[in-house]
Amino acid sequence: MKLGFLFLIFVFVITIVVSMKMVQAVGFSPSSLTFDIGKNQEECKMVTIDSESKTINVSDRWAENKDVEWGVSSFNDNASSHGISIKYYNELSLDERKVEVCLSGNKLGEYHGVLLFQEEQKGSSIIQFGVWLKVLINEQ
Repeated sequence: MKLGFLFLIFVFVITIVVSMKMVQAVGFSPSSLTFDIGKNQEECKMVTIDSESKTINVSDRWAENKDVEWGVSSFNDNASSHGISIKYYNELSLDERKVEVCLSGNKLGEYHGVLLFQEEQKGSSIIQFGVWLKVLINEQ
């Protein structure tokens, strides 16, 4: 009876250790960026990523207007439809964990977007996270 109990505990501990090795910690900072810029003025900001993924793909999506609920599934426009030019590397290697995001715009107003980071697929799981973007373009 004791031998069976010890075997069960051993299997349980091994399962936890293996699971912990499979869990990949992901972090990023900041969770949002605000650009308060003049028309046709460019501003750059940094995002830091903590990930063990070999590659990370980067993309952006935008809300139709500032009144759309903040939700990735509600953001279906591209930056150019708002007169916004956004620059960043589309693919990050394991050595690149700081991303410079540069943005400018030629249409006055407030715009909401999200910068999406997608890790390489591991088995059947894909980890994706986003940094919210708020852009205020004024005359300045």
